Amino acid sequence: GLLGIYFITGALLYTPLRYQINPDAICYLTIAKDYAGGYWGDAINAYWSPLISWILALFSWIPADPLFIFKWYNLVVGAFGLLAVERLMKYLQLNSLTRLLFLSILSIVMLRFVFMVTTPDLTVTVLLLFFLPYWLSGQLLRKPLYTGIWLAVLYYAKAYNLFFAGVLVIFETAQLVIRKEM
Repeated sequence: GLLGIYFITGALLYTPLRYQINPDAICYLTIAKDYAGGYWGDAINAYWSPLISWILALFSWIPADPLFIFKWYNLVVGAFGLLAVERLMKYLQLNSLTRLLFLSILSIVMLRFVFMVTTPDLTVTVLLLFFLPYWLSGQLLRKPLYTGIWLAVLYYAKAYNLFFAGVLVIFETAQLVIRKEM
């Protein structure tokens, strides 16, 4: 259905937009190349979060342009984003027509991010979309090991996520303390 249309549209948009690149993408691709080549000292830095570069480095064995790999990786991540939003909308008990309309519009937005902004921001957004139901279902304090894994993955995707998710953990802990005192 919608995912098929999303992938077909993405394949059609790839050719005219394949060379669109921004400075962040150049940095992430360079870092991924350094990781893949074993130049750890050059790859590790204090500015760029490493997760997207690690993922791209894993695909360095494919004899293709790294920008091609980045864009197709983002296309797949965008599809997972659509699935995450659908899951969230079901959790929020939205009707099927509302979900279809919203996902149709969101697929256009996802395709824009796939091809026009080649950064880890789409990966971060999708991770947060999967994290949100985990938090809403009250799992943060009940499953500390999973919460720790979530915090680590979110941190390595973009460092500021640690602050965001950390505040949620503090909020959940404060709520628990307040409930026990009442």
